[in-house]
Amino acid sequence: MKGIANLITLCLVLFALQGYSQDTTAHSKKRKSSWSSAVSFAGQVNGEITIKDHLEDSLSFADEEALESNRVKSFRMTVTCNGVPLKYLENKSGNQLTAEMKREVIKFRPGCILVFDAIRIEWISKEFKGAQDFNSGTPIRFTMK
Repeated sequence: MKGIANLITLCLVLFALQGYSQDTTAHSKKRKSSWSSAVSFAGQVNGEITIKDHLEDSLSFADEEALESNRVKSFRMTVTCNGVPLKYLENKSGNQLTAEMKREVIKFRPGCILVFDAIRIEWISKEFKGAQDFNSGTPIRFTMK
């Protein structure tokens, strides 16, 4: 039992250390982790939005470091009005609203909720020469105005 606890502790320590990088200028600085960088739409992660003004915007990262090593691969968009989900649409191959999403979203009235979730992100690591997909656990939620 102690062996399992020690193994879990070791894994947690190693995971925590991945967020730090060696600084050759004798300063130790914490490297921003792509795992905690928020995905945004139109530069926002939530709040009110006039969607008609942002039909050409994309899901991206506000953090410059995250932009270098992350890319949104796919996402789902849900529109809810009066607490009832009315439309589920998905872009399986990109970070922008599809033509169908644009046509549908402009039909909804102010006060409806627009949610981007099931966001798949490609994380590209220069150190490890590879790419890894993961889900962004945090949905982006807007109230349409």
